[in-house]
Amino acid sequence: MELNTFGDGLQFGMELESELFSILENMVNADFPSEQHDRFLSFSIACKKRKVYLETLFKDNICSDMDTGVFQPIGSLDSSLYAIDTSNTQSEVKTNIIQDILTAVKKIAIYYNDFALKVKPQRNAIGLKLFKMAEETSHHVSIIMDFQFK
Repeated sequence: MELNTFGDGLQFGMELESELFSILENMVNADFPSEQHDRFLSFSIACKKRKVYLETLFKDNICSDMDTGVFQPIGSLDSSLYAIDTSNTQSEVKTNIIQDILTAVKKIAIYYNDFALKVKPQRNAIGLKLFKMAEETSHHVSIIMDFQFK
């Protein structure tokens, strides 16, 4: 699916965060050491915050005109590049769960960076916030990779 407007991009980001949150919920039921469990719990809280931010942006822009609201053209992003495969997230194997989370978080970080590049020329403050979200999500990638090797 092509993401052509600001609203498309926001809605897709909300979908990604919902999918990641579902994967993280599976992790909560797995038997992880408390340090890892607490860290992933903090990831889920960050995920919820990002989704609320995107929802707020969408609601705030729904009534704006065509040039500045959710219908503002942003160029084109191909959502298939960032789609999260949730078909294997029911696995009981810890390494599979961690790998699923790692893959999802990487794709979300890349998405926020790419979306920010599209948005920033017209909406500098929102573009900068999206870059910050990409950076935060990338930081989670490095933490998750540390878990894999412990």
